[in-house]
Amino acid sequence: MSYVLRTGAAGAERLELVERVYGDHTRRILGELGISDGAKVVDIGCGTGSTSKWLASAVGATGKVVAVDQSAEQLALLSADIDRDGTGNVTVTQADATQVELARDEFDLAHCRLLISHTTEPVAVVREMAALVKPGGLVVAFEIDISGLTSFPRTEIYDRFRQLSRDSGQAMGLDFEIGTKLPAVFRSAGLAAPDIEFIEPVYLRGEEKRFWEYTARESKLPVQTGLMPEETFSELMHELETVANSELYAVAQPRLVACWARKQGTRAH
Repeated sequence: MSYVLRTGAAGAERLELVERVYGDHTRRILGELGISDGAKVVDIGCGTGSTSKWLASAVGATGKVVAVDQSAEQLALLSADIDRDGTGNVTVTQADATQVELARDEFDLAHCRLLISHTTEPVAVVREMAALVKPGGLVVAFEIDISGLTSFPRTEIYDRFRQLSRDSGQAMGLDFEIGTKLPAVFRSAGLAAPDIEFIEPVYLRGEEKRFWEYTARESKLPVQTGLMPEETFSELMHELETVANSELYAVAQPRLVACWARKQGTRAH
């Protein structure tokens, strides 16, 4: 996995902003897909566990959530939260998303959000999720599509920022337009008949309006990948801040694409 953002306490504020931008949409779709009382769920790339904790409440005391992340710092924050809150149906596991050492054909639901865009092996991640769920189980992924990033009215700076974000990802071997490609990824991973839904958050004001700007500030991918010097990057960030501070402009964040499919076949004996 190629995670280019801060983890642990250093990244907690950005993850809280992610939750404010995309969290309600995530929970709505998961709720509509149906999470039964007593279900077993695996949350891959769980981060600090906002969705894991919600899933724990959805499956009830007789259910089980296994929260998986490759970052020990992320899992430490989640572990502290569940210990403090007395959440007894969540366990944590440190693992790479392509090699999760959990029982196969075991879970009713495998979920990930904003994980696949951080890997150069999207099919391998979804294939691993599919291996973890039992036949009839559900695989659900939420992922970004950078082509949704824009301003209204249109501004040259957001056109440039969108392209720069795309190019920065490609320079790292990552695809920040992977969201719209998820149905093809699911099929390649052996999941037939996937479904899809687009989420398009747009803001006139507030910190949510600056989510992708803040993400870029934290990662500095254009600088890291040699696409521009730090001074030019700082100038670009200043221009984005000017747009953010004006309510004459709305900013659409990268669209979030939800994709889901049920695993076919029968359980191996």
